[in-house]
Amino acid sequence: MRKIQEEIAEKLGMTISENSIDMRAARLRKRLGKENRVLIILDDIWKFLDIGALGIPSADQHKGCKILITSRKLDVLNSMGSQKSLPIDVLKEDEAWNLFKDVAGPIAERSDLQSTAMKVAQKCAGLPLAITTVSKALKHKENLSEWKDALERLKPSEINSEGITAEAYSAIEMSYRYLEREELKYTFLLCSIMDHDAAIEDLLKYCRGLGLFHRLDTIEKVRDRVLTLVNELIESSLLLAGSTSERFDMHDVVRDVAISITSRDLRWLALGKEDVIEEWKDTMRNSHLVSLKYAKVSELPDELECPDLTFFSTDDSVEVPDNFFKGMQRLNVLEFDGTNFTTLPFSLGFLKTLCTLRLIGCDVEDIAILGELENLEILDLRCSGMKMLPKEIGQLTKLKLLDLSDCDDLEVIPPNVLSKLSKLE
Repeated sequence: MRKIQEEIAEKLGMTISENSIDMRAARLRKRLGKENRVLIILDDIWKFLDIGALGIPSADQHKGCKILITSRKLDVLNSMGSQKSLPIDVLKEDEAWNLFKDVAGPIAERSDLQSTAMKVAQKCAGLPLAITTVSKALKHKENLSEWKDALERLKPSEINSEGITAEAYSAIEMSYRYLEREELKYTFLLCSIMDHDAAIEDLLKYCRGLGLFHRLDTIEKVRDRVLTLVNELIESSLLLAGSTSERFDMHDVVRDVAISITSRDLRWLALGKEDVIEEWKDTMRNSHLVSLKYAKVSELPDELECPDLTFFSTDDSVEVPDNFFKGMQRLNVLEFDGTNFTTLPFSLGFLKTLCTLRLIGCDVEDIAILGELENLEILDLRCSGMKMLPKEIGQLTKLKLLDLSDCDDLEVIPPNVLSKLSKLE
């Protein structure tokens, strides 16, 4: 709700800094009322959204304000009072083939491949996303055997993923399998746990922390590699271009398939807004990566033994007990987003392998314990509310990246702290 309000405000050339949803809505309603005619598009809505609570005036309040909503769920449109719902059909067979040829290029009509290529296009079931990802995956495949193998891979998946057709799932998974390098596959999967319009710089922090490019000895080299990989994934249609050249996005269907793959093949636990998994703590004990950023998790156990966990992320809705990290001594990446601490959990001091720590928008007063994280290379304190950078930060002699952007309350950096960080880039 809050993010949608901010996006509408941005399009209207205004900023809304109020914390109250109701106050923000009132300002938006007043501003929209000044427009004679306005079209608001709400794309890919998955559940009921209170239009009035957002600050969008009703037809009775503003006859010139029109709303276009897209959703994969007809019941969502009905619950939101849609006056007319228009189904969007899949492509007809000739339209699907034309799109496939346009994307794959001349190879799709090569005499020895064309009949197989047409069958591959048919397997995409008229779904533009499936056609685009599959045709891009195959456009450089010269051998008939590779096209036949693709046809075999496109058999409907046995995995039941809500809201995704079997054809779409198989097409996206096949495109993922056809990525030629393991680092490209792993980067794609990491992108699936990130926000829409995500920053490439944030992906860099994850990749470096997880040791994905351990042979690259500087942050600049890692940044160049991550940019290259993101561009390759955009070219393959597994990622979308973001709002700027420094950002990227991912289609929700692609994201759902990727998260399903990570759960099945890599023992990742990435919970979304709609996920409520019973016994998730047992699942977490055996996981390699856990993201609870958007999950309906109200509390964490006092202590949890997770011997294989390398990545953990959570947000402001979860209270973190002091002992929580004692059993996670292989953790490489730790992220808190908007969490309010008086002091950080003392069990952070056990995380001797931690490489990336992100305290984004955290209202934290005492972070002196960070001086114990001797292997830390990336410290992201962006938007945090601290007033003084503790002198203990000077003990982080391996630190290469320190992000203090938008730390508006920061007033004091003690003498000689930054000068001790000789590897800082």
